[in-house]
Amino acid sequence: MSKVMFRCLVMVCLFIGLLFLANQIWAVDVHEYLDKKDNLTLEELIEGAKKEGKIVFYSAHGLIVNQYLLKKFSETYPFVKTDLVRAGGLVIGQRFYAEKSRKVENMDAIYSGAAELYPDWKKKGYVARVDNLPEWKNLIELARGEGGRYLSFAFMTHVMAWNRKVYKDEEVPADLWEFTKPQWKNKTASGDPAAAGFALNWFSFASDARPKDPRSPHKPTGLGFKWMEEMYKNGHLMAGQIGNLTETIVSGRRPIVVQHWDQEIWLAIKQGADLGWKYPIQGTIAQHSLIAINSKSPHPYTTRLFANWLISKEGQTVLVKELGYNFVRKDMETSDFIKGRMPIDKCWILDIEKITSEETRDFISNVNSALRGKEIKR
Repeated sequence: MSKVMFRCLVMVCLFIGLLFLANQIWAVDVHEYLDKKDNLTLEELIEGAKKEGKIVFYSAHGLIVNQYLLKKFSETYPFVKTDLVRAGGLVIGQRFYAEKSRKVENMDAIYSGAAELYPDWKKKGYVARVDNLPEWKNLIELARGEGGRYLSFAFMTHVMAWNRKVYKDEEVPADLWEFTKPQWKNKTASGDPAAAGFALNWFSFASDARPKDPRSPHKPTGLGFKWMEEMYKNGHLMAGQIGNLTETIVSGRRPIVVQHWDQEIWLAIKQGADLGWKYPIQGTIAQHSLIAINSKSPHPYTTRLFANWLISKEGQTVLVKELGYNFVRKDMETSDFIKGRMPIDKCWILDIEKITSEETRDFISNVNSALRGKEIKR
């Protein structure tokens, strides 16, 4: 190789190295800038997103809901390519932990039904600030995560539901204790709290053993682990995750579900399933649909644009009118679109800031024991 060619090769390598270094410096600077600025504007988020052009969303929502939300977002912002990684709430949360431990930054935004994970991510510095998004100021108080590092873009209340081809509305009791009686043996189902965040949340409510958000006025249910033990004796089925539970009731394999998302039942009815639903006399839980942004998101502007769109009037209209969720904005009421929904401020809400991973593991162990006929730790 001649000296001239060698010098040219060295210059090219130096140039490539400088470009890489500049890109790394920019990445560090942009994360710091977006986290420190108090009031981000929609215009700067759009400009940044046009340069990035992509978002990777980790989500525990059902596939249809995920795809529809990303499709609607892309219709408003057609310059963004969307990628989806879908798994159950606990699974998707553990994947985020695993990637962080390996210093792998694939994910931009995450939704997990296991809401108790978010405060831990906040403490570990895994998630970025969201209280500086343009639409944050329009959120109801219950949708604002403590410390401004996560937010609720929707709420789901849990309803009990039944297959009308098997039971008439008037035949289904409103008291959950009734389902421990012999005539309901092998008729009921729920999600599995060991495998699905949405079920873990509801059993937290039913147990009367976990901390309630101080902003919630809901009284204890009077169910507890004793009710779970009696349900086990009566042949109660834990059907798994969201889609499994929906199939279980729609098919009639188990004609009654003691808990399911109101949104999922609403969607099933909209698609032709003949289902009835109501709230039990014990009340219900309002479960967060939480979103957090990776503190080292590969596409930081686009990710914030997506989170902001979810809580904008446009995004909220899609979530409620087209997908059956409950509003999180001060200026919009779910009851204007969907009749019969329980107001969020009347529901039991888990205080996710007061629980730990260790406490959650112990709680899951106790619930599993109660629902499988094993001794629990009192």
